[in-house]
Amino acid sequence: MTAQSICWLFCWGKTGMGSQLAADEAQCVFDAIFDRSFVWFDARVAHEWARSVRYTKKNIESELQHRLKQKL
Repeated sequence: MTAQSICWLFCWGKTGMGSQLAADEAQCVFDAIFDRSFVWFDARVAHEWARSVRYTKKNIESELQHRLKQKL
């Protein structure tokens, strides 16, 4: 799965495009398909950054990995 896909689902989990039900469902899907929880990811990745890169064509895998390794 690409970093863009992860960021896209994360953005849905943050906003639900105005629907709390959609946000809750996206968070559940995130938790079901990734090895880390939505809450864990949210603590490490800024929503604004994820929004800015979710459709980019460039490779953002290493940048996302760097953000995920940040100490809290």
